[in-house]
Amino acid sequence: MKLGRYAEAAGHLKTSIRMLRHTRDTYTLAAVLVRLAKVHMATGERETARDLLGEALVSYEKQRPEEADEVRGLLSSLD
Repeated sequence: MKLGRYAEAAGHLKTSIRMLRHTRDTYTLAAVLVRLAKVHMATGERETARDLLGEALVSYEKQRPEEADEVRGLLSSLD
């Protein structure tokens, strides 16, 4: 993401998300959702980022409360 290849990064992340939705690995799915949200944040797509973070938050709240806090922080930065 630091090099500005946002479209390429988003494409790879979306492919990963499609694949992960067919598994039970909700933790990895949440992690990839957060990464894609950060790409959208970097490109100014705040609503899309907010939606992705919201989905990741639901998963993290059930599995990894410490990571849920990070997602809450990202969400609050979008307000």
